[in-house]
Amino acid sequence: MGGFTTSTLARRVGVSQAALFRHFPNLDAILDAAVTELEILLFPEDAAPDEGAPLDDLRSLLGRRAAMLRDRPGVLRILFSHELGRAGTPRTAQRVVALRRRSMAQLTSYLQRAVDDGLVREDVTVKELVSIVYGMILSLVFDVDRAVPGGFESAWVTFLRLVRNEGAGA
Repeated sequence: MGGFTTSTLARRVGVSQAALFRHFPNLDAILDAAVTELEILLFPEDAAPDEGAPLDDLRSLLGRRAAMLRDRPGVLRILFSHELGRAGTPRTAQRVVALRRRSMAQLTSYLQRAVDDGLVREDVTVKELVSIVYGMILSLVFDVDRAVPGGFESAWVTFLRLVRNEGAGA
């Protein structure tokens, strides 16, 4: 989005620049609305609360994100690309960073619970688990069709096979 302009946006979404300005007063308002929509998509109010086993909760979260990626492939690409934050005001950039941090905190929380409950191998740290899951997400985000044969489900099964503590029985 470097060089991100309302004329570029209008052309990419197939409307006139005037049509954009009928709905938004300026580019910053468009970007602010985009961040708000991104937050709603990433953290829906109707998402099930985190009450189950941590790996089940993590699988549910990642499954929702994979479905969002399938249905709206550009959404997560925007978040991971840093372009949305750079295109807007400092406030927009701060909101995008806050979304990334919130998402990483959520992911880390699930993985920490899994470690605390003895569900993952003892020789794998939370930091390493976060890196593995983050890499899995990035591979799905940036190469949806070819990243992982079988998509998210295959990636999830492989993740569990690599990190699960078989003695935990979970």
